[in-house]
Amino acid sequence: MHETDREAISENRGLPHWILPGGGHLWSALGPLFALHPGHLGYHPVLYQALLHPDSGMDVLLPALLPNVEPTPPRIPLPLRQRCAAAADAQGPFYRYKIYQDWLQEGSLQSIPSLAPMVKCLRLVPLYGVAFLLLSGVFPLEYTRTAAFARAGFPYRLAYTAAIFLVFRLRFYVAWTLAEASCMAAGFGAYPVEAQSRPGNGPTIQAQPSSDAPEYDYVTIQNIDPYNTDFCASVKDGMKYWNMTVQWWLANYIYRRAPLQGRLLRIGWTMLVSAFWHGLHPGYYLSFLTIPLCVAAEGSMEKGVRSRLGAWGRWGYDWLQWFWKMRAYDYMCAGFVLLNLPDTLTYWRGLYFYQHLLALALIGLGYLCTPRTPSQTRPPIHSCDHPLPPSQHPAEDQQGR
Repeated sequence: MHETDREAISENRGLPHWILPGGGHLWSALGPLFALHPGHLGYHPVLYQALLHPDSGMDVLLPALLPNVEPTPPRIPLPLRQRCAAAADAQGPFYRYKIYQDWLQEGSLQSIPSLAPMVKCLRLVPLYGVAFLLLSGVFPLEYTRTAAFARAGFPYRLAYTAAIFLVFRLRFYVAWTLAEASCMAAGFGAYPVEAQSRPGNGPTIQAQPSSDAPEYDYVTIQNIDPYNTDFCASVKDGMKYWNMTVQWWLANYIYRRAPLQGRLLRIGWTMLVSAFWHGLHPGYYLSFLTIPLCVAAEGSMEKGVRSRLGAWGRWGYDWLQWFWKMRAYDYMCAGFVLLNLPDTLTYWRGLYFYQHLLALALIGLGYLCTPRTPSQTRPPIHSCDHPLPPSQHPAEDQQGR
């Protein structure tokens, strides 16, 4: 990427161009990703004009890529589009081009409520921010690389791991919530409640507002659900409430199109793609590829143990599973924060790889507890006309009597 292109990207992102490092190989690889971000199709004037220019070829290519979207001129002023796109870049969500196009073409944007939803969204950010600043100072990550940490007892290392993951979560709670609020300030991602929107997907039904003053929500751009992230009972559900728009993209474009058969193999493939999407650090791959093992353990225990419990037993089981889920994410967080292979493996070795071993043990326990039904032999055929035994033909049995 040329220096002028890098400066243009920096300007459109609201950043000084010196913040973005040089390096031809890096920017040659990242340049198309920045230029083709869905938001840039509308707010970057040069790119937008190129899309509409008949000699560019994009008037043929764009309809083929996006058959249901017309590149009509936006009604929203360029400065507002620039700020919304910068907000989306900060949040890092996936959203469909149709969502962006709906926002550009919204004729009554000023009537869509944004202040009240934004204040509601931000109400816990001060708490998250203060807790992050305090805990990140009390539990520094670098301490985990020291000999003193290696000499500490297993319970202490386990508790420190939980603290590191809490700091990790708080940082993203602040960042993603602020980004959601910035999108709300621009009215981006607002749809009537009747549309039943989903994060990343947008509306699931084409519903007309039921009144002249419809109620709107911003579910489309919701990227984090802190409460359910912390208190859902399983590893599988925990993924649904974290980076929610990207999870929708992974589910619809990677998991469902995986070149593998079997649920666990598809999950493994999806986690591999997700790790590659995050980067090339080995820690990402170690952590992401631990998730299918945890999901397999949950499924085995659900089938073999939880399904055989009563209401109170399931309540207690769910709390135990929640505790294990949180410890599993504590454990996997090491790969995300330490990143390199030696540090991550050293850290897990200090914990005796207990989550891997526990997951394997739970898979075996669930398998052993799963009830087995004896195989039934196929009944003999008594006649060509009636392939079932006479006892299974009540009408004929009554005639015989």
